[in-house]
Amino acid sequence: MKALRTHVAGIKVLDLIADGVTNAQTLAGSVTTKIKRREDAEKALTNCLTTEHCYIVKILMKQYRDIETLILDLENELAERVKPYAHLVEELDKIPGIDRILAIGIIAEATTEMAAFADERKFAAWAGVASGNNESAGKKRSKCRHGNPHLRNLLIQAAHGAKMKRGSFYRAKYNKLVFRLGSANKAKVAIANRLARVIYKVLGGSIYKDIGYKRGDPHEHQVRRLVAQLKNLGVDIRHENHQMIVESVRKVKVDSTGIHLH
Repeated sequence: MKALRTHVAGIKVLDLIADGVTNAQTLAGSVTTKIKRREDAEKALTNCLTTEHCYIVKILMKQYRDIETLILDLENELAERVKPYAHLVEELDKIPGIDRILAIGIIAEATTEMAAFADERKFAAWAGVASGNNESAGKKRSKCRHGNPHLRNLLIQAAHGAKMKRGSFYRAKYNKLVFRLGSANKAKVAIANRLARVIYKVLGGSIYKDIGYKRGDPHEHQVRRLVAQLKNLGVDIRHENHQMIVESVRKVKVDSTGIHLH
C-alpha cells in the first residue's frame, strides 16, 4: 500500500519555503495544475514570508514527514496481517466509496462469519444503519437501531464516498432519496444501509457487480439519447454532463415543491 499523498503542488511549495525560498514567483512556479491557481498562489505568497516563517515551516514539514512514515509503516503492517483476507479486501475495494483501508476496517469490525446473521437485513440492523420501529402517540419516528458504532461510522464514511462517485448506482440513488426524504443525512444513512447489504453478500462469498447509474435514475436513458441527438446536431456538449443535467432538473423540481436541499 501507498501512504496517503494529496495536494502535491502544495507540498512542493511548502518544501521550497522550508528551504528558505520566499520569492512569490518561484514558489508559484511549482504549482503546475492550472494557470489560475498559479496566479492565486503568487498573490497569496507575495511579501508575506520571513525567515522566521521559513524556519517554522521547516519544523512542521519534518513532523509531516515523520507522520507520513508512521502511516506507511502502519499500512504495511495492515497489509501483512490482512493477507488471509486479501481476496475479500480486493472485492470490497470494487464497491464505490470503499478503498482498501476502509475494507480492512470493515472486515476487522464485521469479521467474515456471515453465518451469524439470518440475512443482509439483520446484518444492516446489527451495523446500526437500519431503521428502527419507533412509534409514540400513534406517530412513527425515523430513527436507526442501535448497533456496532464503529462499523456504522465506517459505513457512513463509505456512503459519503459512494454518493460522490460519478456514474455509480449509489450516486443516482442518493439523489433520488434526497428528493424523496428531504434530508441529506437520511439519504446518506439509506445508502449506508444498501452498502451494508452488499458487504454482507461479498463477505459471504459473492462477487460484486456494479449495476450502473441507469438503475438508480429512470431518466438516464432519455438524457443519454437526447445528448446524442444534440451532438449529432453539432452542439458541443460533453457526454458526462448528462448527470449534471439530471441533477439540476431534480433540484428545480425540489425547489418548486418548497423543499430545499443543503
